[in-house]
Amino acid sequence: MLMANIILVPALPAFHNQWLAEDGRVLEWAVHDVYSVADREVAEWTFHYTWRGEEKSFDGSTVARLSHGKLIQLREYATTATLFDWQGKWR
Repeated sequence: MLMANIILVPALPAFHNQWLAEDGRVLEWAVHDVYSVADREVAEWTFHYTWRGEEKSFDGSTVARLSHGKLIQLREYATTATLFDWQGKWR
């Protein structure tokens, strides 16, 4: 599980204030899988929310890079189409 000290990004308070002002509400943020390798951690999740009166959801992932137990980079991805989930045997 991702355990790191997070440093507040200067733009985050403005984003948070806009989110709340435009009726943004998190209904559920379900984490499906978490992977840890050396200095990287990855989580796959589904985000369900309301924004400007509309209820929506999407799948996404977060990739975190750590150094000495502290978060040094965070990148998030969101799906924009139906999620492709391949299963099988690679040749």
